[in-house]
Amino acid sequence: PNLTIFARARNRDHAFKLMEIGVEHIWRETFFSALELTKAVLKHLGQTDEKIKKASQIFIEHDSALLKEQFKVYKDENLLIAQSKSSSLQ
Repeated sequence: PNLTIFARARNRDHAFKLMEIGVEHIWRETFFSALELTKAVLKHLGQTDEKIKKASQIFIEHDSALLKEQFKVYKDENLLIAQSKSSSLQ
């Protein structure tokens, strides 16, 4: 009962299932590779390192909060879709 589990999730749905059983330290396989790819593209397009870092941090914080909110409704597909649509970054 006192064991801390670190787990890799294949995707968002898998992360929800891990969260459901109490796992708190979850790394989504595609999340960080997609983030690194985005950083590389932004760099290639001429964005500064400072802007890239700031944009990445904003996205990570937004997505982390969204993951926690979506976890509350992930079993209801209609609510999950509605929440996803209403939570896009402005």
